[in-house]
Parts: sequence; structure tokens; C-alpha cells
Amino acid sequence: MAKIFLTGGTGFLGSYILRFLIRDGHEIYATQRTHSKMDHIADIKDQINWTICDIEDVDQYDELIDNETIIIHAAAKISFDKKHQGKMHRVNVDATRLLVNVALEKRAKRFIHISSIAALGRYHDNRAIDENIEWEDSPHHTTYGISKQMGEREVWRGRAEGLDVVILNPSLILGAGYWNSSSSNILRQLDRGLSFYPEGMTGMVDVRDVAKLASLAITKEVTGQRYIISAENRTYKDYFAFTCKELDRKIPHRPLTKIWRSLAWRSSGIYAAISRKSQLVTSQNMAASASSTKYDNQKSINDFGYSYTTIEKTWLDAAQSYKKAKIESRSWGTLSIEGF
Repeated sequence: MAKIFLTGGTGFLGSYILRFLIRDGHEIYATQRTHSKMDHIADIKDQINWTICDIEDVDQYDELIDNETIIIHAAAKISFDKKHQGKMHRVNVDATRLLVNVALEKRAKRFIHISSIAALGRYHDNRAIDENIEWEDSPHHTTYGISKQMGEREVWRGRAEGLDVVILNPSLILGAGYWNSSSSNILRQLDRGLSFYPEGMTGMVDVRDVAKLASLAITKEVTGQRYIISAENRTYKDYFAFTCKELDRKIPHRPLTKIWRSLAWRSSGIYAAISRKSQLVTSQNMAASASSTKYDNQKSINDFGYSYTTIEKTWLDAAQSYKKAKIESRSWGTLSIEGF
């Protein structure tokens, strides 16, 4: 049993990390905001020591972290809307810097940082991206990816100052969560009906695999390492087709070509301006959806001795959870961690 301090515990990934931590018998401290939704973790929330604060209010952490604490930093702001750039920087960069500083001051036992494949660089050929990739400034990086890369630099700075760190870079995380947010929203959109599918390919991974590997990193005898956490490289076309079959919906049949992508993000921008809501479709996520990028997961398999869930099982479990939630009129779903 270890003392764990987790940020982002009420979020999509964090809620699954909590389930693994509880199962493994750890002493868990976690943060929640005053307006955090708790439906997704209603069955386990009483088994966690909660501190109500914003991720940026690191003064609240002072009494929760000591030299026996293992920090899992899963909180992040994800957005492709430029008007959220400031908030992303405060959460993904500034809050990470402050948390690293607290960890150094308190001599925390380990700092496990949940980053993203968006924080990785790109090879100039068709090679799969691995942990040896170096970041190069490029107009092709998303604002989100830049913020996560800058957050990583704070963690590596902590490493240079003596902090025991492990960085996990998950690919597109899929599974059941709040159906109107995160990647879980894709199922809701497919259920409503889509005519277009993105032309690209990316790494995809089950949310339970990411959470399990985060829990394994607590005791793994490695330090100063990063790991790409990804099960398989798959096309969005295959993902959409599989899910639509399971939801008994018409399969999108038209590729989202460059001209359609341009129309989509421009129309979304006009709607966001009129409605004063966030812009969900932007030039950045449209460009990302058209990119065909592969990721090499061999290091995580070798070092953790891990076998990933097949992506078809992930797609199937998420779709079945969505259908059940829809019947029960719930806005969220949870995948069982039994067997992981």
C-alpha cells in the first residue's frame, strides 16, 4: 500500500485510475473542484480523501504531500479552441510547474505525469513515433500539444533537480465516460448520425489500460523514463464503422476531405460566435483528424510486461456501455475493470 495524491480524479481517465488504486488498497488523496461532477464515481467517492480546490491552488497541497507520497498528475485542460489557450497554459503548464515545485520541496517519493502523444515530435518519414523522438517547433503542432510539451519540460526539470519521475504519453483514449465530453462524445455523435468520417489514422488505447499502467508505474523500478501508451494504430474510418454497426446506425460513407474540413471548422466558428459557446470543430482538430500517424508501443510492452486490450474489445465495450446508459437515461457510463 502506498500514499497516493491524484489530480484529475473526477475526470475521464482519473476516475478509472481511482478504481485501480482502490482495488490495490492504496491510501488515496485527490482533488475536486466545487462544481466537479461526481456521477461517474458515485460508487467509490467515499473511499477517497478529497480536497476541494482548483488544480492551480497548489497551496492546498502542502499538508497532503510528504516524502512518502506518490503523485499521479492526471489533471489537464484539453481544447482546440484558441480562446481556451490561456486556461490550457495555466492548467497544463503553470499548475504542473507548481506541483513539481511542491514535490521537490516535500521530497515526494515519485511523480507520475500523464502527458499525451500530442506532446511528442514527428519524424519526417513514415516511421512509427517512439520514445526517442525529439520535439521540434512546428506550425503543425496543436495548441494543446504545445501546452502538454511545456508541461513535460517542467517535469523533466524536476527530474534534473532530483525528483523521481515517470511520464506516460497515451494515444487517443477510448472508453465510457460522460457522453457529452472527452472522446466518449464520439459515440453520442455517431448515435445521432454522421455522414462523414475523418481520413486519418492514429494510436488508440483503452482507458482501462492507461489507468492500469499508471497504477503499475507506482511500484515499477524505472525512473526518468517516458512511455507511449497505445494499443493499436487504427483509422477513424474503421472505428466509426465498427461503432455504428454496434449502435445500429448508418455507417458514415463520405471522407472528410480538405474542402469539407475547411467548411466544417469555419461553420463551427460562426456558430460559436453567434451562440457564445466553445468552438468544438477547429482548424487544429480537423488537421489532426486527417493526419495518419503511427505510434510504437513496444517499450511499454517490454518494460511493464503488459498486454494491451484489443481495440475491437474497447470499441465494443464502450458501445455497449453507451447503449445501456441510453436505456437508463444516464449521461455517463463506466467500464468494469474486472480482469485487468
